[in-house]
Amino acid sequence: MTSFITSSPCRRKSDLRAAQTLRHLQQKYNFVRKKTSALIPRQLGPQPRNTRSDASSIPGTTYCPWKWVQDDDPARIPRSIMKAVCPGCAHFCRPVYYYHNVLIPKCDKTTGEKVWKWKEKELAVAYVYDPYN
Repeated sequence: MTSFITSSPCRRKSDLRAAQTLRHLQQKYNFVRKKTSALIPRQLGPQPRNTRSDASSIPGTTYCPWKWVQDDDPARIPRSIMKAVCPGCAHFCRPVYYYHNVLIPKCDKTTGEKVWKWKEKELAVAYVYDPYN
């Protein structure tokens, strides 16, 4: 099943000709299409281990016991992004940030229509022990 994102008007524009032209284009064409699992190639990764030495299920360390949580925003594409949080971390645990490219809805000032714009979202992906912090 394919999902499409359609735009809806934010406000009325006084120039009806431009608004009608834009509405006609939106009805005929899809400007942004959400990725489906059928379009994303499957990634081949390492096979999971069945031994005790596999510590991949425990992301944090004893000094910085961080864990993964979902950063959920229904108005953003992608809606959910995993981020690291360290609820009981001391001052020597330093976050490692990563910039994710996301699409967010904005209201276009010239046409009055809702458009999707790229934005960089900064999220912590890990916490590291920094004794000199």
